[in-house]
Amino acid sequence: MNKKTTTPHHDGAPILTYGVAESPFGVCFVGLIEQGVCTLSFIEKKELRASVDDLHTRWPLMILKRDDVKITSLVKDIFGNTPSKKSVDIIMEGTDFQLKVWEALLAVPLGKTVSYADIARIIKSPKAVRAVGTACGSNHVAFLIPCHRIVTSQGKQGGYRWGIEKKKKILAWEANIMTQ
Repeated sequence: MNKKTTTPHHDGAPILTYGVAESPFGVCFVGLIEQGVCTLSFIEKKELRASVDDLHTRWPLMILKRDDVKITSLVKDIFGNTPSKKSVDIIMEGTDFQLKVWEALLAVPLGKTVSYADIARIIKSPKAVRAVGTACGSNHVAFLIPCHRIVTSQGKQGGYRWGIEKKKKILAWEANIMTQ
């Protein structure tokens, strides 16, 4: 993850490019600034306006510019049939605790799962199992911060912001990639 301080500007204001594209798991809504992906979510097309409004609320100083072609190209890189050799930078906005959780999740290998309790232990907060779940639910960069790789201590799917069925599909897709 690169930490840059400059963003593209248009008439003095920074640009946040957003758009929608098809993924193996449905429609993706993606927001992108120069430093990297700041939003990736799975949406229904009727949720587009709310997603744009959320971007505007979270990034009020940015000029929002829709570019589905650019986002489609990025989504193809992210969800290619093999793990991309090209690294995708991401922007993580959250509390110190959330950032620790998300950074721990980034270390979980493709096709593997860990429990909420495992992540709590990894970040040296073994009693914060529920808070780990809350942090996962607050993740604005789906798939790239792999909250889908978290399971319960019993190995069950547990919750997922975009639904258990999508979580199962993502995990199966990753397992398939690992066997190729």
